Amino acid sequence: MVKRFGDMFDFAYDRFLELRDKEERAPEAELQASVDRVRAEAMAMAATDDIANVVKALWEGLVRQTIIFDTLVFRVEDVQTEELQMYVATLEGASGVTFPESYLLSRGMLDGVNLYRSTMPLEMAQLDFQEHRGLYAGVQEEVNKDLRALWGVELPDDLIARTQRVVVPFAYGQITIVREEEPFLEADLECAESFAEGVSLGFTRYFDFRQLEEQNVQLAEANVQLEEANEQIQEATRLKSQFLATMSHELRTPMNAIIGFTRLVLRRAANLEERQRDNLEKVQLSANHLLTLINDILDLSKVEAGRLDLKPTSFRVSPLIQQCCATVGSTLGKPGVELVYEIGDEVGEVFADEDRLRQVMANLLSNALKFTDGGEVKVRVQESGIGGQEMLAIAVSDTGIGIPEDQLGRIFEEFRQVDGSSTRKVQGTGLGLAITKRLIELMGGRMGVTSEVGKGSVFTVEIPLVYQEENE
Repeated sequence: MVKRFGDMFDFAYDRFLELRDKEERAPEAELQASVDRVRAEAMAMAATDDIANVVKALWEGLVRQTIIFDTLVFRVEDVQTEELQMYVATLEGASGVTFPESYLLSRGMLDGVNLYRSTMPLEMAQLDFQEHRGLYAGVQEEVNKDLRALWGVELPDDLIARTQRVVVPFAYGQITIVREEEPFLEADLECAESFAEGVSLGFTRYFDFRQLEEQNVQLAEANVQLEEANEQIQEATRLKSQFLATMSHELRTPMNAIIGFTRLVLRRAANLEERQRDNLEKVQLSANHLLTLINDILDLSKVEAGRLDLKPTSFRVSPLIQQCCATVGSTLGKPGVELVYEIGDEVGEVFADEDRLRQVMANLLSNALKFTDGGEVKVRVQESGIGGQEMLAIAVSDTGIGIPEDQLGRIFEEFRQVDGSSTRKVQGTGLGLAITKRLIELMGGRMGVTSEVGKGSVFTVEIPLVYQEENE
């Protein structure tokens, strides 16, 4: 019987020790849970204003630890921007101080608790009187001075003496817990210190987000400026295209009259002297060259303004190539330069804009002949399948002077020439290749070039055998 009672006593005593140990550990577990929540709120921040959630979690954690207070103050020293920030979470009406609404960061952060924020320039003198850790009674005059500078308020005289404070340092400044009358205990200070790491993490993320938000504001302002500049460029382009189109139309009428009357005189005046006929032919040649230039400018303005409409029809490719070679060869042909063409047997009809393809061929052939003094200019035409699409492939090769490698990416720009000097051997405006590339792209195709200085160039053009409107 005695042994039985002894066993029961041992069991009861062990249970007592277990419960006592559990009760002793409960406050520690609850404190750790509160500390973890502050840290979790810091990690969950997605913007600077979310710092209010960190302050809220700290307030609730201190309350769970049965610490009685009415105000939390965060003094944050931002050395990077040389700014002193003050955050005050306080019960409405506490200490008889009313903070201006303009500084309100979060109303009703908790029931009856508001969060305010203010800033002022940071001076080293402000750091000299800062308590780093401890329990304090009363308020220093320097603190009241900061309150006036930050908020335009100050503590009443009767409150200064009875104010009690716990001051805890963290990575960016101090946390101050404030209440009246009853002094804080050392245990309150140790409890508050447990939250310092989580608060430090919160303000670390606050500064990161502030920097990111400032960058976003700068980026948004830059985008607005970019949009405004883009609109100005578009308007300038529109006005330029409108001017070019208008001027081209105005110039074509008298130019056509000059060409027409010159041709009429050459045909009907049988008794012209050789010198007179030679001068009239030079007038006609120059007028035709000027008309070509005017037409190029008009085409360029139409393309840039999006007003160049294609007129696709079905036609045979072979006659078009032959006619272009014959026309350009008779006009720009040179002694010692042979113009030949090679058309594959498979090449038949295409559905495209015949006039624009003729213009493309004329530009490519004239460009090749201008820069070739000996050898040949050759046109190769064949059909090919690229990416499941049937294409008409045209290559115009020459044995001319070639193009430097560093100029290949620029020759399709408007008014761009490989030799832009005033003493260049071959004259021109630099519009031909630019217009040619634009026309090919409008037809749903692509254009490229390979070249070697001193050996010649090869310009390649590919367009769909059947033009489709969505290519435009």
